[in-house]
Amino acid sequence: MKGTARPGTGSVERPMTTKAAGYSKSLGKEQKDFGMKTRMFFAKQQNKTKEGMIKEFEKNVQKLSDESILLKCKGNFRAAKEKALSATKKMNDFKQTNNDYFNAEMEFGLQLNLALIYEGLKMFEDALQIYLDIVQKENYYSPGIMKDKIRINIGNLYYKQGDYQKAIIEWKKAVDKISKDNKELRGLVLRNIANAHIKLQSYDDAIDNYTESVKHKEDMKTCKNLLLSNLAMNKMKETKQVFNLMIESAKNQEKEIDPSSENEEEKTTMDSLKEYLIIRKKESSSIIVNIALVMTHFLEKDPLDAFSFIIDTLKKNNMIDMQNEVEMAKAMYFLKKRDIAKTIDIMKNFENKNKNLISRVANNISFLYFVEGDYAKAELYANTAIENERYNHKALVNKGNIHYIKEDYNKAKEYYLEAIGVQSDCIEAIYNLGMVNIRMEQIYEAIQAFEKLHSVCPNIPEVLYKIAKLYEYMKQYDDAIKYYSLLLLQLPNDPILLSSLGSLYYQINPKDENNYMHYFEDSYRYFPSNFDNLTVLGFLYFKEENYEKALSFFKLASKVNPNAYTAEIHYAKCHFKLGRFRESFKVFRRIHAKYPDNKEALMYLIANAKQLNLPFEEYAKEMSRLDQEQVDLDYQQGYGNSGGNAYGNNDNYYENSAPQQANPNYQGEMVDFSKYSSKTGAKGNVNKGNDLLKFNNDQSPIPNPHNINFKHIYIIFFKVK
Repeated sequence: MKGTARPGTGSVERPMTTKAAGYSKSLGKEQKDFGMKTRMFFAKQQNKTKEGMIKEFEKNVQKLSDESILLKCKGNFRAAKEKALSATKKMNDFKQTNNDYFNAEMEFGLQLNLALIYEGLKMFEDALQIYLDIVQKENYYSPGIMKDKIRINIGNLYYKQGDYQKAIIEWKKAVDKISKDNKELRGLVLRNIANAHIKLQSYDDAIDNYTESVKHKEDMKTCKNLLLSNLAMNKMKETKQVFNLMIESAKNQEKEIDPSSENEEEKTTMDSLKEYLIIRKKESSSIIVNIALVMTHFLEKDPLDAFSFIIDTLKKNNMIDMQNEVEMAKAMYFLKKRDIAKTIDIMKNFENKNKNLISRVANNISFLYFVEGDYAKAELYANTAIENERYNHKALVNKGNIHYIKEDYNKAKEYYLEAIGVQSDCIEAIYNLGMVNIRMEQIYEAIQAFEKLHSVCPNIPEVLYKIAKLYEYMKQYDDAIKYYSLLLLQLPNDPILLSSLGSLYYQINPKDENNYMHYFEDSYRYFPSNFDNLTVLGFLYFKEENYEKALSFFKLASKVNPNAYTAEIHYAKCHFKLGRFRESFKVFRRIHAKYPDNKEALMYLIANAKQLNLPFEEYAKEMSRLDQEQVDLDYQQGYGNSGGNAYGNNDNYYENSAPQQANPNYQGEMVDFSKYSSKTGAKGNVNKGNDLLKFNNDQSPIPNPHNINFKHIYIIFFKVK
């Protein structure tokens, strides 16, 4: 086909070629630039959106992590764990959907925080696994020093688990990597290694590492451990050398602050540091004094020589306060040996030094004499203590105790109150104030004293017991039950406490067996040979006419205490009620043989004899004789005839009576149930001095039961230390 010429040209038209839409020769370059810019714009927008998403994600994760750290610092490790696990989960979920995402610093922080939380929760295996993962991952953000510290943590965990060999290995790895310039950290890790060697009984290795540790850091505790290790290995020369090193370390502590600075900001900082150093100085002093006491047992055969070495060393170094403390320890050493003469000789050395020291020694001597019962000398030295330090609350307590012994209760009370005025939370003074108020029959004041003591020391069982007994004595049963119940939380299995609660609920409502019966039964379960509780249960079941069960308890009670015929009488009465007249008659004959004037035995002998068709006239004559004797006695005393039917049935009298205590003179009389197991804490029931709290200066509380029925209830007593 021939082409057609374009109009007006005469030329043949060319066939059309295909071009991209929008193409123009004159605009081609601009169009290309526009397309590229468009693509770049959309790529930037996409990147911007992703960057924002990552930032938002990291913000949320960091928020959870910060919350977890805050909870951890507050000690709430469980809540901290939940937050940390949530943060970790978010991180893992995000990484799964964004394969190219990795924030090493953040992930390291999350893992480290979680490991520390596991440590706080004692989940050592979990913590250990995280630490091991961290040190093995090269791509974690963790500078060398951080990984070294993590190895220290790994060693600590192995130590806590008792794997001392692995702990040593990890700590050695850490030491090898720690810069030699970081002396403090190296010293601490070396001390840890030494401690582990002690656990392994590798004492020579322990000494080597303690020695290296001290070279890096003259830490008082490290010095102490080094000294004790040398002492244990009988290396006396080295022991003395380390002691001198400890003295130097203590002296250096006082040089750490320059008090001459005039800069206000520096002064404020120094004041804080001074407070810190004062605490450290006290700790150092305590360590040195304790070391001195240990050395006296090992260093020389004669403890005086050991004390002399230590005192002379302190004196040479002008460490007067520590010297005085060691001299005090020396005095206490002889006081504990009951060597009063040497104690007094040492005490005289303080006369020109410090009245506080004289007061302390004198008070300790007073305490010792008081414990030994020499109250005259106890008072003499208590006076000396007070004269040298009027506001020595410990001496005031002991002075009050002496007046208590003399039964000068008003004066004793004055001293206890004065001691409380000096130190408001003085346990001994408050307790003894309660005791003296009981003596003075000021029961409500006694209760106030013990309740105050309870607020100071809420977990002393004896205090709760005293309060409960006093309220019981005042017949304020609801208050008594309150304090018995608090005590029950501490002593849930104490049988006397359980029976006391049972008796109180019985007092409130004898008809409501659900309230009291289970207490007596629990008491029996924990203490099946308690005579009082056995008789109580017997009486209660007798009252319910459950004679078989009552019989079993009276039988047990009779075996526990064969001489307490109260139980035996009711054992025989149960047989009578059950129609077992022959057995009842047999037991009552045995009782009558032992106690021929017991009317109740005679009454039941007559009743049993009638049931068995046996002669009873002899018993009736004896009953008539006893009745006549009682009539004559009543007449002589002006009471008239109280007589009664010798043959009458008094069963209702006994059946309706409250549970009764064992009484060797029992004649069938009712006993006030409120007195059941109320043997301490009530009016006039305090042994002289035995229930008092005594005071010495270096006291260590030890349980010392005095006149307490309660086997788990103790009076706090202080020994010379």
